[in-house]
Amino acid sequence: MTVLSWLVFVPLELIWLPMSLFGAILVGYRQMVVSKRLGVSQTAIEVFNGRWTMDLFEIRADGGAVALGKVLPNTSTNGLFLCLFPLWVKWKIAGKLSMYPRVVERGHESIAELVTGRTAYFDEVINRQASQVEQLVMLGAGYDTRAYGALEIGGLTVFEVDQKTTQEHKRAMLRSAGLDASHVTFTGWMPTADKAARTATYHRQEV
Repeated sequence: MTVLSWLVFVPLELIWLPMSLFGAILVGYRQMVVSKRLGVSQTAIEVFNGRWTMDLFEIRADGGAVALGKVLPNTSTNGLFLCLFPLWVKWKIAGKLSMYPRVVERGHESIAELVTGRTAYFDEVINRQASQVEQLVMLGAGYDTRAYGALEIGGLTVFEVDQKTTQEHKRAMLRSAGLDASHVTFTGWMPTADKAARTATYHRQEV
């Protein structure tokens, strides 16, 4: 099946190239232009795209990312799928991952496995401790969706810390996606204009 998957993938990739380019342009425009317009982190949406891709290829179930991806204006899951379609078909035929995305042995990750590698590592650490703690603080939470799936554990309070603008947008999108965030405390920060001080004003908000 591996040989067959390559025989299908190569011509499909060539035929599909215009659609892949269109998808890449759409995703790039929303990530860079729309994110800037909204005043939210481009890095956060880049990581989100990687997590959504992991769910698509069944590396890691993430229903929260799937739901959130449908309403986020600063990414396009349709565009992502257009980019990934030939690889998705190859994976379906071969029954195993290759090229992208993929999971490699710990310590052998390259830049291509940045999101998958670190996601798997932090999942391992968090899952090992989550049932033994009452509170979990996620620094630079961005559009992370762990709290709306794996970490919906009775008695566990999650604190998400990130830039105020990113958090305000995320909270609005969570509501649009119908994701419950009642167990999450959002702690947003905004750097002051005084560069010498480099202090931050903290705004604690709860849904």
